[in-house]
Amino acid sequence: MQRLGREAWQKFVAAGPDLRRFALALTRDEGEADDLVQATYERALARLDQWRGDGEIAAWLFAIMQSIQRNEWRRRQRDNAARATLGALSIATVDGERVAAGQMTLSRVRRAIDTLPIEQRQALLAVVLDGLSYQAAADRLGLPLGTLTSRVARARQTVAAAASWSVEPEEARTPQKAGAIVVEGGGDD
Repeated sequence: MQRLGREAWQKFVAAGPDLRRFALALTRDEGEADDLVQATYERALARLDQWRGDGEIAAWLFAIMQSIQRNEWRRRQRDNAARATLGALSIATVDGERVAAGQMTLSRVRRAIDTLPIEQRQALLAVVLDGLSYQAAADRLGLPLGTLTSRVARARQTVAAAASWSVEPEEARTPQKAGAIVVEGGGDD
């Protein structure tokens, strides 16, 4: 079994919070996210000799996590298992109509994200939830930049259609707004 140098080991351990955040976004369940992170580390330690040592160890860990999640997702699709759901959304407001509308929109967005192909969901969550640049997300997911961009665009269109939103055209987006989805006619500006 290959041993990690001190610096590589520190990066190996330091990747944990980012792995957990990504796992939570993928699974929407804290217990499943913890299990996914643990499975990722277990597989990485068992296959440490497969790490070439010439790249970022965090990228290798994310690739392992994606593989585990993709396999789990496919198994669930075959078994038609119930999907994990996010805990109740607590909203501190007295406007019941707004709360209900917000919960319905959130529910539509969740369902739309859940129905995305796993590749599009991973790309969208890396850019929108984790706030990574397209290049950083492509590197993390081990994809060419164009492939990631295409997956994110298709995912945004699917989610926007399900939630009755419009997505800003690519040329109108600034780097600061790269993950933004715009709600038409909404807001109290």
